[in-house]
Amino acid sequence: MKNLTISEIASLANVSKTTVSRVLNNKPDVSGETKERILSIIKQYKFKPNALATAISKKHSKIIGLIALQGTEYIFINPYYLRVLHGITTEINKLGYQLMFCYAKENEYIDLFNNYMIEGFILLSAGVNHMNLLDEFYEYNIPFVSTTELPDNYKSNSVDINNYQGAKMAVEYLLSLGHKRIAFISSFSSLMANKERLKGYKDAMKEYGVPIDDSLIREGTPTFETGYKTMNSFETLPTAVFACSDMIAIGAIDAITSKGKKVPEDVSVVGFDDIDLASNFGLTTVQQPIFDKGKNSVKKLISLIENKKVRVPELPVKVVVRDTTSKLKESTK
Repeated sequence: MKNLTISEIASLANVSKTTVSRVLNNKPDVSGETKERILSIIKQYKFKPNALATAISKKHSKIIGLIALQGTEYIFINPYYLRVLHGITTEINKLGYQLMFCYAKENEYIDLFNNYMIEGFILLSAGVNHMNLLDEFYEYNIPFVSTTELPDNYKSNSVDINNYQGAKMAVEYLLSLGHKRIAFISSFSSLMANKERLKGYKDAMKEYGVPIDDSLIREGTPTFETGYKTMNSFETLPTAVFACSDMIAIGAIDAITSKGKKVPEDVSVVGFDDIDLASNFGLTTVQQPIFDKGKNSVKKLISLIENKKVRVPELPVKVVVRDTTSKLKESTK
């Protein structure tokens, strides 16, 4: 007889997976009738609960699952994510673990944990729209770490820079050059990192006494296309652009030059990340240690799995000035 998954038991019992988990873990707050119904199904189908937990009590499987929550179409074309992955794989090999790429429906990750002996998950760019999944991981005692900032209740499960500080420094730099019409191009507004970058942008503008023009705040995906299309959508170009990723910034530069304008003489551009391509384009950008972010995510996750205290240092952030920014021209003031 096929061993049922927790999802299938929940469906048969007409309850949530969380309720099934509470019964399996002998937790309170489940009515007697519901508990009996679930236990009857477990007995009927000879369900074997949490095969991984049993395996881990004897030995580690040494398998970590990698989840791309924003979709694979961005992971494999964006040099930022490739650099994070390089850090992850380097540290996993060093510590003797293996990496399994997991791409499934959100409600199937608990079954992957149980059926494939995965010890924990690294989440690439988890956002506030993934809170149900994070709540389930917590409910099932599944170790996880996100490579980007999480809301306060899961802040200790993330490895990230101070996104607010990085964005604020970038915008303050543009303001110091005399710019006031500064566009902000974001991506994935569900990410806490981008929410903090938007806050940094707005606070810098307010502190310099510059009114915030909502028409200059745009959102897309972390791609070249977003930068290119966004710049082409402006009837009047801003004098400066702060983009939430270097790929967006590079797309913006291409659009600006295709209009016959010059960077930075007509429009200054600042990116975020400092991917390898940034230096090739002479891009002024907010530098974050992307490779170390991947490495530290692995260190933190394995510390959770092995119940060890591992100090993960705060990652530094700074503005790297190159050739795409300059003082505002007198004629455009």
